[in-house]
Amino acid sequence: MNHFIGSCENTLLNETFMEMMRSGTDYIFIKDTALVYQGGSEAFAQMANLSSSSELDGKTDFDLFPAEIAEKYRADDQRVLDTGKPIANLLERLPDLNGKPRWTKTWKHPIHDADGAIIGLYGVSRDVSDEVVLEERIKTTEDYIRLLEQIPCGVAILHADGGRFLLDQANSGFMDVHHHARTSAEGLVGTDVLPLVHNDDRHKIMEAFSRIRGRAASVGSAEYRVLGSDGKLHWVGVRFRFAYEKGNIPYYYAAYSGLDSRKRTEEKLEESRSKLEESMLNTDIQFFTYYPGRSRCENFTLNSRFSQLPTVWEHYPDDFLAYAKSPAEDAAAYREMVRAIDRGEDQAECTVRFVYTGSLIWEKVQLKAVRGSCGRTTHAQGHSIDVTKKYQAEERLREERVRLKTLDGCVFESFSFDLTRPSRMEIQTRDDAMLQTAVSTEILEEAIQVCPALAATNPDSREILLKAAARIPDAGDRKLFIATCSSSALKWPSRTAISARRSVTEDMWVTISAGC
Repeated sequence: MNHFIGSCENTLLNETFMEMMRSGTDYIFIKDTALVYQGGSEAFAQMANLSSSSELDGKTDFDLFPAEIAEKYRADDQRVLDTGKPIANLLERLPDLNGKPRWTKTWKHPIHDADGAIIGLYGVSRDVSDEVVLEERIKTTEDYIRLLEQIPCGVAILHADGGRFLLDQANSGFMDVHHHARTSAEGLVGTDVLPLVHNDDRHKIMEAFSRIRGRAASVGSAEYRVLGSDGKLHWVGVRFRFAYEKGNIPYYYAAYSGLDSRKRTEEKLEESRSKLEESMLNTDIQFFTYYPGRSRCENFTLNSRFSQLPTVWEHYPDDFLAYAKSPAEDAAAYREMVRAIDRGEDQAECTVRFVYTGSLIWEKVQLKAVRGSCGRTTHAQGHSIDVTKKYQAEERLREERVRLKTLDGCVFESFSFDLTRPSRMEIQTRDDAMLQTAVSTEILEEAIQVCPALAATNPDSREILLKAAARIPDAGDRKLFIATCSSSALKWPSRTAISARRSVTEDMWVTISAGC
């Protein structure tokens, strides 16, 4: 450095230059054509982590800076030496300080001797780190704003002030969601946006905000209505949370979305659900779901017939059959239907009797398996149909047939019993006394003597036969009755009808008719 300074004949200029090198804030350096430092300012030495500018002499960029920075410096310096052209406003990276990046703007000029030959270069740099950071922030902010404008939903930054919510920033989507013109967004900045909310829904915003106030990790949400510029009410959903604090004021980030389409869908679904529920309530069909793996049954909406029926059975079908008080053979048929689904059959059904609210009813029940992707039954959809009237009509028809067969002008009473069903006897009669008749040991022995096969007959069937026989006073007629009804002439299946004629003296005459 002394070499260059010593050549200066002007003392004032010399001292000025020396003072700039000692106390100036600019980074000043001088290099020879080998790009070796010949001097520099104290500010430059401190930036290079040296204690004094005198330590610069004889050093290169590789002695002072990381390799990638040094290579960049030397490439720029060599260009100045090769071309003789200066470099102005060159943005250069300095080593990070305390983890923060630093930048300079640098001017580099060649140094000529008296003959015009280049003998070195000097450079002047200024720290512009704050400017670069600010420019980056501005660029980031601009990018952020452009990004916000592209987001289809509404986005805003707000802060609370008492019972008000003041808008600090919002994108165009905020206005779109609230069904107002985009141009009015700037006019809303700094104003309370709560009046945009329908008066009846403002409490929803306040309640949601009160739940997250002071809780940085919490998210608040609310759905509310707004009156748009089209004069119509629209639904809006908002989710908001704490964003940052500045000047002891907490700011909140909020995201808005339009809910009109969803609300219309929900209304249609609710309308459909209501209609379906009404239809299910007023139909004779009761729907339910059976889950084989859990032995659980769930009823859908109960129809009016079964309004008092429990909606869930946890130990199906046992708990249901116990509740329904089904006869043993009906319960067995019901269990077999359920077991068929458990075995993997596609569907099963049965017709059985239940006792519900004190009345005996007939139900036709069907289960259909629903299979998952693996082919296994995940559950079964079931329905139950009331067939009580059908069975009552069949009984009345059978009674009428018996009556027409026996009615010949002087028949006082008639009854019939069905021999075609060994499992359950059926009787059609208006003579309740006959059903209450006790069968004596003498009648039983007499019947077995007349027809020994009766000893092995179904006890229920034999009981009905002997009750009818016990009503015949004449022993001969009684034996004839027993022999006829037990005769091999009545081939299975057959139905036997008995007409009983009662005179004023209480004598009974019996007419038997049988047919296949």
